[in-house]
Amino acid sequence: MKLLGHRGTPRTHTENTLEGFQNALVSGLDGIELDTQPTRDGDMVLFHDEHLPDGRLIAALKLEEIQQDYPYVPLLSDLLDWAKEHPDFFLNIELKNDSNVSDGREKHLIEVLKRYGMHEQIVISSFNPISLVRLYALDSSYRLGFLYDGELGLEWLAKVGLHLPLYSLHPHHSRVMEELIADAHRKNKKIFTWTVNDPALVQKFKVWGVDGVIGDVPEVLLG
Repeated sequence: MKLLGHRGTPRTHTENTLEGFQNALVSGLDGIELDTQPTRDGDMVLFHDEHLPDGRLIAALKLEEIQQDYPYVPLLSDLLDWAKEHPDFFLNIELKNDSNVSDGREKHLIEVLKRYGMHEQIVISSFNPISLVRLYALDSSYRLGFLYDGELGLEWLAKVGLHLPLYSLHPHHSRVMEELIADAHRKNKKIFTWTVNDPALVQKFKVWGVDGVIGDVPEVLLG
């Protein structure tokens, strides 16, 4: 079972930063989950929310405008430069997208990833099934995972699963049942679940055969 740091190690380091990712590595985790989205000029930065802490929309800003006030915000390419030196360290790259209207973010993401390869080190996940369809159309060689929680997510799962060869399912931990794991494995799909900060849950999911657990605290994940 892979143990992944949720946006790095957010309890001790700013989330989605190289310092947090490095700490996840030295803490003994198998990899990280992180968030990426585009700037106005198409650079893919690592940040969870659509807006910066000062309220400005990331998609409306150029990279230099963001880093002028928030220099800790890295590019996806900064992460990949670092991660290629650690080929056994797993990357769950979540593409942020709350809209079904295309702004080219899927194309920008694939363009960055193609410069590095690293297919066996990466899974791209998203809550947005339309983004997953676009990613697959752009380059079917990358492994894709569907993030979901709630009834709407389950409805989309049924629809996406019929048309898209997903590598993995990424349900919230409250949605993980033994039957789900068994069914996914029968269909040759993996289960990665989030955000798990309870040691008992980590152990239960290990016994059940979950493929990856994402959490905030390395010590909890490692037991």
